[in-house]
Amino acid sequence: MKLFIIICSFIGLIYSCKKDKKNIDFITTLNSRCFELYLSPISNDTNRIILFRNNSNNIIKRSGGTMPIPYSTNTYNTCFELNIFDNRIYDSLVYLQNSIKIIKIIPNSVITTLAHNESTLYLDANNRVIKRINITIELVKNIDVIRSRDSIEYFYDKNGTLTYTIINATPSIIDSTVYYYNVKNNLDSIVVYSLWEHTYKSIVEVELFSDYDNAPNPLKSLSGIILFKETLNRSLSTNNYKKYVRKINGCSTINIQWSFDYNTSGIPDFSSKNINYVSN
Repeated sequence: MKLFIIICSFIGLIYSCKKDKKNIDFITTLNSRCFELYLSPISNDTNRIILFRNNSNNIIKRSGGTMPIPYSTNTYNTCFELNIFDNRIYDSLVYLQNSIKIIKIIPNSVITTLAHNESTLYLDANNRVIKRINITIELVKNIDVIRSRDSIEYFYDKNGTLTYTIINATPSIIDSTVYYYNVKNNLDSIVVYSLWEHTYKSIVEVELFSDYDNAPNPLKSLSGIILFKETLNRSLSTNNYKKYVRKINGCSTINIQWSFDYNTSGIPDFSSKNINYVSN
């Protein structure tokens, strides 16, 4: 009888190990150069975003991320937030009832002050993100200090297409981001309006998307890709844009152009190392 129990326990242990292994063996790799990240020339040039999924197809970890360079040290273009990409930056995701918590870790091997960002995403009955609360935390003398806090609300049309967001950065400044699409349901432009003291409204930023191919967008149906702000825009369209323009009032313009490798099915390979990314 004891031998039977031992054998059953051993079989159960093997099954449990196999089951745990399945929880982390579904991996998606993307080249960060296929997104409109304004990257510093000093970035860690591995450029690999790796998404780890469990057997429920939920992303549980992302490795490879960006960190903004302070404007005071940005000598390339002081109008735009310049980012460093580093494969040591990672996100950990925890799934709760009707919400997802994302913790971005920036190790002190990347910056001298250990920092992390916490985002809590709230979902509706259709699992769409309807609100996001972001908190930036820095370690100061071994004490966690909240450096910033903001919230974003997401709004959709009857077809489930993202149409606009409202960002509450401070009590006096509210930004509204509106998403415009063309007749092919491809993202045409994003316009950011700023409302000061709830009275003065102005256009502060415009992003333009063009030169679309006719190929299906592999990111549109990729589960969880909309959870990260860097990958959101490219996941919204039916096809794939190859030109991007960003304009901010009083600043110079950013232009980015891409050329992609396409697989035998005619779909762009966003994991390819050969993505051609040209920016001014």
